Amino acid sequence: MIVRKSYGRAYVCMGGGRHSDEVGAWPTAEVSFMSPDFATKIVHGVGHGEPGFEEALADIRKGADVWGLAAVYAAQSVIRPQDTRDYLIRMLDVYKLRMTRGVGQHLMRAWPTSY
Repeated sequence: MIVRKSYGRAYVCMGGGRHSDEVGAWPTAEVSFMSPDFATKIVHGVGHGEPGFEEALADIRKGADVWGLAAVYAAQSVIRPQDTRDYLIRMLDVYKLRMTRGVGQHLMRAWPTSY
Protein backbone atom coordinates (compact mmCIF):
# COMPACT_ATOMS: atom_id res chain seq x y z
CA MET A 1 0.00 0.00 0.00
CA ILE A 2 1.51 3.29 -1.09
CA VAL A 3 0.12 6.10 1.00
CA ARG A 4 2.43 8.97 0.18
CA LYS A 5 5.91 9.16 -1.33
CA SER A 6 7.84 6.31 -2.89
CA TYR A 7 10.96 7.75 -4.45
CA GLY A 8 14.00 6.08 -5.94
CA ARG A 9 14.48 2.40 -5.28
CA ALA A 10 11.94 2.47 -2.44
CA TYR A 11 9.11 1.52 -4.82
CA VAL A 12 10.95 -1.53 -6.16
CA CYS A 13 12.48 -2.55 -2.82
CA MET A 14 9.09 -2.48 -1.14
CA GLY A 15 7.66 -4.79 -3.77
CA GLY A 16 6.25 -2.38 -6.34
CA GLY A 17 5.59 -3.22 -9.95
CA ARG A 18 6.19 -6.78 -11.07
CA HIS A 19 7.69 -7.78 -7.73
CA SER A 20 4.41 -8.01 -5.85
CA ASP A 21 1.03 -9.66 -6.08
CA GLU A 22 -0.98 -6.51 -5.43
CA VAL A 23 -0.22 -2.81 -5.12
CA GLY A 24 -2.83 -0.48 -3.73
CA ALA A 25 -2.41 3.26 -3.40
CA TRP A 26 -4.10 6.24 -1.84
CA PRO A 27 -4.84 9.27 -4.06
CA THR A 28 -1.99 11.07 -2.24
CA ALA A 29 0.63 8.58 -3.47
CA GLU A 30 3.60 9.71 -5.56
CA VAL A 31 6.10 7.43 -7.30
CA SER A 32 9.16 8.85 -9.00
CA PHE A 33 12.85 8.20 -9.44
CA MET A 34 13.58 10.97 -6.92
CA SER A 35 12.03 13.99 -5.24
CA PRO A 36 10.38 16.24 -7.87
CA ASP A 37 12.46 19.27 -6.78
CA PHE A 38 15.75 17.42 -7.28
CA ALA A 39 14.49 15.72 -10.44
CA THR A 40 13.71 19.12 -11.95
CA LYS A 41 17.28 20.25 -11.35
CA ILE A 42 18.75 17.09 -12.86
CA VAL A 43 16.40 16.60 -15.82
CA HIS A 44 15.77 20.23 -16.82
CA GLY A 45 18.83 21.90 -15.28
CA VAL A 46 16.70 24.49 -13.52
CA GLY A 47 17.02 25.02 -9.76
CA HIS A 48 14.51 26.26 -7.25
CA GLY A 49 13.86 29.99 -7.70
CA GLU A 50 15.29 30.14 -11.23
CA PRO A 51 13.16 31.21 -14.21
CA GLY A 52 11.24 28.30 -15.69
CA PHE A 53 11.43 26.20 -12.52
CA GLU A 54 7.67 26.06 -11.92
CA GLU A 55 6.92 24.89 -15.48
CA ALA A 56 9.66 22.27 -15.33
CA LEU A 57 8.46 21.11 -11.91
CA ALA A 58 4.91 20.74 -13.21
CA ASP A 59 6.27 18.63 -16.09
CA ILE A 60 8.09 16.31 -13.67
CA ARG A 61 5.11 16.03 -11.31
CA LYS A 62 2.57 15.10 -13.97
CA GLY A 63 4.16 11.69 -14.34
CA ALA A 64 4.60 11.06 -10.62
CA ASP A 65 0.99 11.02 -9.47
CA VAL A 66 -0.98 7.93 -8.58
CA TRP A 67 -3.12 8.09 -11.73
CA GLY A 68 -0.07 7.68 -13.95
CA LEU A 69 0.97 4.72 -11.84
CA ALA A 70 -2.48 3.16 -12.17
CA ALA A 71 -2.60 3.84 -15.92
CA VAL A 72 0.33 1.50 -16.53
CA TYR A 73 -1.18 -1.01 -14.06
CA ALA A 74 1.70 -0.63 -11.61
CA ALA A 75 -0.96 -0.01 -8.94
CA GLN A 76 -3.96 -2.24 -9.29
CA SER A 77 -6.22 -0.18 -7.04
CA VAL A 78 -6.47 3.46 -6.00
CA ILE A 79 -8.57 3.61 -2.87
CA ARG A 80 -9.75 6.17 -0.36
CA PRO A 81 -7.81 6.14 2.93
CA GLN A 82 -10.91 5.23 4.93
CA ASP A 83 -11.35 2.10 2.77
CA THR A 84 -7.86 0.73 3.46
CA ARG A 85 -8.85 -1.80 6.11
CA ASP A 86 -11.68 -3.27 4.02
CA TYR A 87 -9.43 -3.37 0.96
CA LEU A 88 -6.68 -5.26 2.80
CA ILE A 89 -9.16 -7.76 4.24
CA ARG A 90 -10.66 -8.34 0.79
CA MET A 91 -7.23 -8.84 -0.80
CA LEU A 92 -6.21 -11.33 1.90
CA ASP A 93 -9.40 -13.28 1.18
CA VAL A 94 -8.71 -13.22 -2.56
CA TYR A 95 -5.15 -14.45 -2.18
CA LYS A 96 -6.18 -17.13 0.31
CA LEU A 97 -8.31 -18.67 -2.45
CA ARG A 98 -5.51 -18.84 -5.02
CA MET A 99 -4.20 -22.20 -6.12
CA THR A 100 -0.93 -21.52 -4.31
CA ARG A 101 -2.87 -21.16 -1.04
CA GLY A 102 -1.62 -17.63 -0.50
CA VAL A 103 0.53 -14.99 -2.06
CA GLY A 104 2.73 -15.81 -5.02
CA GLN A 105 6.17 -17.27 -4.70
CA HIS A 106 8.85 -14.64 -5.14
CA LEU A 107 11.97 -16.72 -5.46
CA MET A 108 15.47 -15.26 -5.38
CA ARG A 109 16.22 -16.70 -8.83
CA ALA A 110 13.60 -14.34 -10.30
CA TRP A 111 15.16 -11.20 -8.82
CA PRO A 112 17.14 -8.94 -11.15
CA THR A 113 20.90 -9.26 -10.86
CA SER A 114 21.81 -5.90 -12.38
CA TYR A 115 20.30 -2.60 -13.49
